Amino acid sequence: MDNIQPPSFRIFATPAPHLAYSDQFFHLQKISQISDLLEVYPVVLPVGSVISSRFSFKIPGSASATVIQPQEVLPSIKDLHSVTTRMEDAYNMEGMRSINLIKNATNNQHAVQAYSSLLQHLQSFDTPAVQSFVNMPFMFKIQGFIVTKFPLYQLNCLLNENWLEEDVFNALLE
Repeated sequence: MDNIQPPSFRIFATPAPHLAYSDQFFHLQKISQISDLLEVYPVVLPVGSVISSRFSFKIPGSASATVIQPQEVLPSIKDLHSVTTRMEDAYNMEGMRSINLIKNATNNQHAVQAYSSLLQHLQSFDTPAVQSFVNMPFMFKIQGFIVTKFPLYQLNCLLNENWLEEDVFNALLE
């Protein structure tokens, strides 16, 4: 009789690509879809809301145990750090549920909120440039800067900038 080995921790912990909040989910989102996403996005608790944790070795069988529901309450990514650092050891001992969907949802909350702010600001402009912008992928990075890891959602830092024109002019002079 063959001894069936459980999948490696990495395979086990990687969410199925078709699930909401998986890496592929965020890579396939267009900026124009963010407003709809924000309506159902999970509620992320403030840092410090998790005061203890323990692993359950029961294997979840229901869909509600393996997917994130609309408006589900999730712990902060910072609160998950202590759990995720112990996860692989716990899996190797007994096997356990993946927490990576929760990590992805909480980790991308800032980007979803930033895009939402940008979309609210841009909704009054109906230009080809704005239409092109909102059809870009959620995880798209701005090209052409020295630092190429500048995601588009960080453009929201320019909102409410009182001295934007002066900053642009100064940058051009330098």
